[in-house]
Amino acid sequence: IDCQLCGFKHIIPIPTVEELEKVYQHDYYMQDKPLYLERYREDIDWWNMTYADRYELLEQHLPPGKRRLLDIGSGPGFFLLNGQSRGWQVKGIEPSVQAVEHSHGLGVQVDNAFFSADTTPDLGKFNIINMSDVLEHIPDPAALLALVNDRWSEDDLLCVVVPNDFNPV
Repeated sequence: IDCQLCGFKHIIPIPTVEELEKVYQHDYYMQDKPLYLERYREDIDWWNMTYADRYELLEQHLPPGKRRLLDIGSGPGFFLLNGQSRGWQVKGIEPSVQAVEHSHGLGVQVDNAFFSADTTPDLGKFNIINMSDVLEHIPDPAALLALVNDRWSEDDLLCVVVPNDFNPV
């Protein structure tokens, strides 16, 4: 389906909340992407350069005292680790049990939950909210962005990275 309002494309039928919870909490790293962490580690030098570039860009737009970042869908925690090593206060929220365990092993703080109306009040406020490869997994991106809007102030930043496989640019 192509949404005429926002241009978002999605599958039919849209997965239920229960189906998404099952997939992303337990199956994603075990069944759907069992070699994800291994492949990620093979490319860690590239990822670290990518993350350093992103943090440098963010640092250009915020004063030094504003270095509190929430990473929604933080995956295995490498982006958070990179920020933490730069002196940022970082926190992630991630539904995958396996990814959260990996993140904790790296020494980064990640809550094992979905970013939702139920979980956002306990997270606090942030100067940067990062979402890398998250929006394309969400049945209602506009609703997620409305929740994000409550987590940061007017002069803070939102960083969204999405796949762009169908754009020739």
